[in-house]
Amino acid sequence: MEELLILTRPDAAEIRKRIESKAKVVQEGSDKLLVVEGSSDAIQEVIRLPGVTSVDALAAGAAEKLSPSEQVFLEAWRERRATAGKKSRIGEGLGWGAKGFKAP
Repeated sequence: MEELLILTRPDAAEIRKRIESKAKVVQEGSDKLLVVEGSSDAIQEVIRLPGVTSVDALAAGAAEKLSPSEQVFLEAWRERRATAGKKSRIGEGLGWGAKGFKAP
């Protein structure tokens, strides 16, 4: 399971150490925005840490406190989640030499 976390306290380095003990950081949008991967239980445990907020729990208007680049990262994350698994492409997963596959 993947989740985007927002670190809301100034001691982000200490919070990050606690997060990394439970889940794997797979992407960083900034010092405050971390994409983590782990089991559902691990992600829920990390979200309950003081100073950590998930995207789903982000209060309305709180995104305005993020920098412009952090806001872009947040919107890209939301868009990626909204469209995950919805794309259907002809030949998806086939090798270029597969019967009937035509290279772009």
